[in-house]
Amino acid sequence: MDSAVMSERALHRDEVVAGPDTVRHLVDTQFPAGRGWPLARLRSAGTDNVMYRLGGDFLVRLPRRPGAAGSLEDELRWLPELAPQLPVAVPVPAAAGRPDGDYPWPWAVYRWLPGVDASTAVIEDEDRFARDLAGFVRALHAIDVTEIPVGERPHWYRCDPVSTRDDVTRENLAACGRLDGFDVDRALVARVWQEAMSLPPSRAASCWIHADLTPFNLLVAGGGLGAVIDFGGLAIGDPAIDLMAPWGLLSPAARSVFYDVLGVDEVDRRRARAWVLSLALGHHYYWDTHPPFTAYGLRCLREVLDDYRQQGG
Repeated sequence: MDSAVMSERALHRDEVVAGPDTVRHLVDTQFPAGRGWPLARLRSAGTDNVMYRLGGDFLVRLPRRPGAAGSLEDELRWLPELAPQLPVAVPVPAAAGRPDGDYPWPWAVYRWLPGVDASTAVIEDEDRFARDLAGFVRALHAIDVTEIPVGERPHWYRCDPVSTRDDVTRENLAACGRLDGFDVDRALVARVWQEAMSLPPSRAASCWIHADLTPFNLLVAGGGLGAVIDFGGLAIGDPAIDLMAPWGLLSPAARSVFYDVLGVDEVDRRRARAWVLSLALGHHYYWDTHPPFTAYGLRCLREVLDDYRQQGG
């Protein structure tokens, strides 16, 4: 393992962070077209992969942990089929890498996608961005899955209805004692969640889902949505998870534009809000290691509570 990486703060107990010497070896031996090209570590808010820019036109993506390695294999299998059916760019693999030496998992090389991630970009026209984002979600959910055998369908823990998150959400809320110091009303959080658990079951059919449409995975280019990245959660499941996309990013008015474009009714909007709440509480896992996730989680929680108060439930 590269000595320069040994001092990096770990995000997970089971992670392996590929340092520059390791990545140089992997690229030079398995992707000969990139041999000798400049290699630069990218600082990302992501938690499951390490990324390096290779030359000017490529990105090397290496899982940090075993679960992410499995997700990468799903990307390699399905993204080339999905990409032509989507209205914005997505990271189609240029090469697949094998474990070697100190690095134990599959990895991949992708074409570089231009843009600035939405967590740091200035979105000047929120309504346009909301429509772009809704267009991506609509297109992804509309891709036919009927011919894919159940046993071959990729699965992630966010595939299932939000109601399956009840126990873990309550556990995370109990573990979030620090919320009291961040102007977040834990009693109100509990009430919002309790009411969400009384929503009727979703009747939506399973479809392709991205499952992680956070600002960190949306690239802004040309004033609109230029690309959607990080398909580590790619799966076939309940579409409600992708309806959380505008939270923590867009204003309430632009969020409404997103929902109007998709024709989302009030029940599904509340179901999406419940997903936002549940996942935001789970960010306490990173409070001591990953400040961007802490800030994003707190922002989402505050938006959920503000929305609940303003909507009267």
